[in-house]
Order: sequence, then structure tokens, then C-alpha cells
Amino acid sequence: MSLRVQLITTIALALLATLGLGALLVHWHAVEKIETEMTAAIASGARIARNAVDDDHEFVNPKRRLVLLMADFDGDRHLRATVRDRSDAVVLSSKPARTDNPAPPWLVRWLWQAPKTTQLPLPSAFDDHGRLFLETDPINEIAEVWEDLLIYLKLLAVFSVAALGVTLFVLARALAPLRHLNDAFRRIGRGDYDFQLPERGPSELLELSKGFNAMASRLAAGESRNNQLVDQLSRVQEEERAELARNLHDEVSPLLFSVDVDATTIRHLAVEGRIDAIRDKADLIQAAIGSMKSNVRGILEQLRPPMEEDRDWRAAIRELIAFWRERFPEVEFRLDIAVFECPPAVGLVLRYVTGECVGNALKHAAPKYVELSISTHEGFAIATVIDDGSGLRDGQAGYGFGIVGMRERVERAGGSFEMRARGGSPGLAVTARLPLSNDRRSRHGNPVDSSFGDVLVQAQ
Repeated sequence: MSLRVQLITTIALALLATLGLGALLVHWHAVEKIETEMTAAIASGARIARNAVDDDHEFVNPKRRLVLLMADFDGDRHLRATVRDRSDAVVLSSKPARTDNPAPPWLVRWLWQAPKTTQLPLPSAFDDHGRLFLETDPINEIAEVWEDLLIYLKLLAVFSVAALGVTLFVLARALAPLRHLNDAFRRIGRGDYDFQLPERGPSELLELSKGFNAMASRLAAGESRNNQLVDQLSRVQEEERAELARNLHDEVSPLLFSVDVDATTIRHLAVEGRIDAIRDKADLIQAAIGSMKSNVRGILEQLRPPMEEDRDWRAAIRELIAFWRERFPEVEFRLDIAVFECPPAVGLVLRYVTGECVGNALKHAAPKYVELSISTHEGFAIATVIDDGSGLRDGQAGYGFGIVGMRERVERAGGSFEMRARGGSPGLAVTARLPLSNDRRSRHGNPVDSSFGDVLVQAQ
């Protein structure tokens, strides 16, 4: 049961107890009042009757005098006068007054008293005409008590309604902070720690509200820290998995492709009987396998993780182009790398993206030339890879693990990625646009760690 209901119930019980006690007092007072009124009425009636019949020598018609006496008692509120013969049968009787607002039967039964009856002595002239009796009738007096009781009940009802209204108003104002506190604790239980109680009201509730607000603030701060840690942990785990997949694809897959190319060439050379050329291709395969071992070792070291920022990304790109020249002598490679200061993280992404673009062109497009250029413009490093190959087949654009990997590296650096045909010329053009300053990187996207670089890529 709520505190409000308990208080209202207590007040209601107090009012009912007061009403019960008042009913007992009303009963006691009404009985005493009726007793007094009936005693006074019968005494007054006896005097009236004696005065009416005391000079019997003047009576000419005693019976008519009795009729007139009954008429004198007609309309009396408390008495009934009767004349009875020797057999006690009523010969004459007065008619008491009746009220227009009679008391309810339950009140009549509650206050009813046995009527008082008295016989008045009559002069001898009335011996042949009967005996005179006076009898009290409390009905009208009970009706009067009922009228007074109605007034009391109305006053009590007005007082009770006023008292209850004032009590409810006071309780509503006094308990409002407790209701807010109850709602606040429910919200805290549901994990909503941003709710604050208004700090007002009595001093006790004011201190309680201040304590609650301090607790909610600490819980909100703790939850925020926990959520940040969970998000950061999930993001780091996802980034590590994605980075591992990209590195396997970007580093190992080209080497496997080169081994496949060299193995195919060895098969053709074996048919032609060119043993010296086979030996050269075998050396290239052995070198590719060594590079794969080195790359796998680098990936394993990255899981510790080591830092690749100190590597010369320009030299790495030149080595990559030299690597492909040896395996695709029929393809013309054009390389132009401008001299500018580049953060190591940006250079790392440049190396990964350009390497993936060149490898994709050689594996899928059979180009006659591949052009790779890197320059700067308005605070951005711009890397472009152009080929004259077969381009993208229908349904291929935007899909494939290599393209997805490049897009992930770019978006994590806060950039965009786009790939499209060159228009009237065959092949594709890919352009990477990378912000060189930390301020630009923070404005254009999420900052990246040293393992991935700060990159903004747009491919055309």
C-alpha cells in the first residue's frame, strides 16, 4: 500500500471514528432531550386539563366539555388526550400534529421510548362520560432531532470534504518529490542514468534529491566509460581482423600470382628445352617464396604489433614495380613519384592501395601499360593508377575482396572510394587523394592508428 493511500486511509478512519463518537453523543443527547420534552409535555397537558374541568358546578353539558377539551389538545406536538369508558375503550381522542419532514424509520427505532401515560382525575359530573388519559407521542420530537441531525451531518460533510481536500492537496505537494524519486529509481533500474531530480522541497527531501543526482551522475559516467571501452575493444578487434585479411590479400596474393605466372612460364620453357631460362624462373619463384615468408613473418610481427611506419614507402612502391616488370616484360610500367613530406601512416596506405591497383590490373585486365603517379595538391597526396586493360566486367565494380579491402582502408582514414572506366579509352583510372595533415584527417574522417595510415581515397 502506498504512503498516500495509508495517510488517506488513516484520515478517513479518524473521520469515521469521529462520526461514530458523534453518533453516540447525539444518541445520548437526543434520548435525554426526548425524555425531558415528554416529561414537560405531560406536566403541561395535565395543568391544561385540570384548568378546563375544575369548576364542575358550572357544567351544563359535561360531554360537550370533554369534546372541547379534546379539541384543545388537537395539534399538540407531544401529547394525545383520550377519554375511555369503564371497559377502557377509547370514546374520544385528540389528533396530534404531524411534521412535514418525518424521521426515517431507523432513527425512530433507535430513539424510540415507551410513551408515558397518566390518568387525570375528573369531577364527579364526568363519572358517566368516561376517564381522561394523557399519553406522550415522541414522533415529532424525533423528527426535530432528525432535522438537527441533518444540519450536523451537512456541517460535518462540508468539514470532511474541506479537510480531505486540504489533506490531499498538502499530501500531493509533500509527496510529489517522493513520486519523482520513485520514477527516478525505476529509470535507474532500466539503465537510464541521465535523469536528474529537481532539487527543491523540504530540507530532508532536498538532501535526498542531491544524493540521488550525484549517484546518477556517477553511474552515467561509469556507464559511458564502460561503453567506450566496449566499443573501443570491439572496434580494435574488428580492425585487427580486417587488417590481417587485407595484409594477407595485399602481400601474399600478388606473390602467389607471380609464382603461378613463373610456373606457367617454366612449363612453356620446358617444352622448348630452354634450361637456362628455366633456372632463372626457378630463382624468381624462390625469391617470391622468400618474399612470402618475409611477408608472413611481418604479418605475425604485426599481430604483436610492430611498427611499419619507418619503412620507406617510396622504395617499397619502386620495388613492387620492379617485381612486376620482371614477370610481365611485355607490359610498359610508367612510374612518377613526386618528392614531398608524407606521414608514414599515409605512405603505408599509399603503398597498399597502389600495390592492389597494379596487381588487379595485371591479374584481371591484361594491360599493355600501367601508369602510376603520386603528387600533392592543396595539402593532399594524390596517387593515380591508370591502365589500358579490359576494365571491369559487368557486376564486378564495387565487389571483390581487393576492392573491398581498399575501400575499408580509405573509409577508415576518412575518405571515399570510387572506381570507373576511363570513358573513351580502354581500361580503368584509380585516384587516391590522401590528407597530409592531422587537422585535415580529423575533419574528413576518423583518425587511424599507425598500422593503417591516415588516408582519403577517391578512385576514378
